[in-house]
Amino acid sequence: MKPSFTKSWTVILTLLALAFSAIGVTPAYADSTIIVNSTADNTTPDSSCTLREAIANADNNAATHAECIAGSGNDTILFHSSLGTATITLGSQLPTIADGAGLTIDGNNRITLSGNNSVRVFNVTGGGALTLQNISVTDGGVTNGSGLRNSSGGTVTITHSVFSNNRFGSGVENWGTLTILRSAFLNNTATTDGGGVWNSGTLTIANSTFSNNSANYGGGVMNNSGTATILNSTFSGNTASTGGGVATYKGGSTAPKTTIRNTILANNAIDSDCWNHEAGGGILIGGNNIIETTSTCASIATLTSDPNLGSLTGSPAYFPLTAGSPAIDAGDDTICAATPVSNKSQNGVTRPQDGNGDNTAVCDIGSYEAPDTFPPNVISITRLGTNPTNSDGVDFTVTFSEPVTGVDPTDFSLTTTGGIGGAFVAGLVVLGPTGYDVAVNSGTGDGAIRLDLKASGTGIQDLAGNPISGGFTGGESYTIDKTAPTVTMTSLASDPTHSSPILVTVQFSETVTGFSVGDILPGNGAVGNFTVVDGDTYTFDLTPSAPGLVTADIAADVATDLAGNGNTVATQFSRTYTMYNLFLPLILR
Repeated sequence: MKPSFTKSWTVILTLLALAFSAIGVTPAYADSTIIVNSTADNTTPDSSCTLREAIANADNNAATHAECIAGSGNDTILFHSSLGTATITLGSQLPTIADGAGLTIDGNNRITLSGNNSVRVFNVTGGGALTLQNISVTDGGVTNGSGLRNSSGGTVTITHSVFSNNRFGSGVENWGTLTILRSAFLNNTATTDGGGVWNSGTLTIANSTFSNNSANYGGGVMNNSGTATILNSTFSGNTASTGGGVATYKGGSTAPKTTIRNTILANNAIDSDCWNHEAGGGILIGGNNIIETTSTCASIATLTSDPNLGSLTGSPAYFPLTAGSPAIDAGDDTICAATPVSNKSQNGVTRPQDGNGDNTAVCDIGSYEAPDTFPPNVISITRLGTNPTNSDGVDFTVTFSEPVTGVDPTDFSLTTTGGIGGAFVAGLVVLGPTGYDVAVNSGTGDGAIRLDLKASGTGIQDLAGNPISGGFTGGESYTIDKTAPTVTMTSLASDPTHSSPILVTVQFSETVTGFSVGDILPGNGAVGNFTVVDGDTYTFDLTPSAPGLVTADIAADVATDLAGNGNTVATQFSRTYTMYNLFLPLILR
């Protein structure tokens, strides 16, 4: 009897698995999404998938508990919508996370995990990788990491989450790699050091708030011989005998290295907002910080004034910056733009904003970014071309106070004077974030044209969505001159005349340029003594060559007015020249 196809493949797969195991190769798994549909804390065989069962399946990459789907690769645990806003109260620590393929637990801002004041919530061992997002971890009740303990070699990322009311042993104790983003650590305590976070590994904090945490050293954070980077975060209301906000200490053979930038440390107790273990060789790097009470952190304090924080609000909670806060628009944009701040803020406003209304967007110091509530306006409307002009098309440069959107030709109107008719806005071109070139057809006739921004209904707004604050009618005007200058030649000499030379006056109807002696064409004479009286008046001497008709002509377009119009042809100047007869016979008495 032939062996079945299924049995044959089963044998082959079993042999492959044994072979991979023998040579230390970890099989690759497709990622799984496991849905928790119960707030119970058990592993009872039933129809419900609990968080405890889901973590076990994910970490084992197996269906250890049949109530949940099998874990596989970089797993994600979500919570069924039917749970609503819920708290899962633990009777013991959740299963240890050791799978390096990664596990993400997303609470969708609805789920709280409670240690019931008696157990640790999470434990990550060396090689394990855990991401917590949109979740609250509270009421852990053990020493050495009440909310979470991350062992050496473990990797933990906490995003948009809350660690609160964890007691005895810090909100998080970190020996591995820990990243905290856009999160809040509130009311956590430690009997020794690091009420919010105790670190002896690699710690990164960005866009986060630490408040009302307490310990002996480092009420908010204690960096004990680790490496800590704190960016755009706010520490306020924390308490410790030393370093209420942040403290560093050389607790082993390695000096702590701490970088703090764009961060607020203020209103912390008891002795200072920041303390660095200088005697232990603590390395302190940073700047652009507000540290109200500096102690041994003076070297990284740019300001020591009150940051004017508002009351805790939002979730995860943050401190708003009140009007006039020195932290507004005082940050380092380079730090804000780079990872891990990434131009984000804890309150969800994209950095940078123009928070102080000076028309320049600069990111704020701290976890909060004050939104731009100031409407844009037009700074100027100026001529882009020469003035006056005879052109059929003219251009205006419109400059706004800040980058705007929604600008189109229908947002503008024209104010005309004189005989202008048929002028209209023809189009626009973007010159840059705040500048626009608006093209105008000048129509017919002479007069003046001014470009105005309509007072309402334009739809123009800044990048923060603030609508423009009205119109603008104070711009420059073009003088439109499409009429050619006329020219006449006159003389006080009689006709006929015995005068030589004949003084001739050239009169243009307006100021012109480019007219010279060579533009006068004499007939039976010579031109000399050419004189410029002013911009529209000239004189010259016309010396007859012989008796008879003496003429002068000025052709068209030999001179132009200020708008560029060439003159019309002049009516010919003429005089009949006669000479005195010096040889008339004398009549004697």
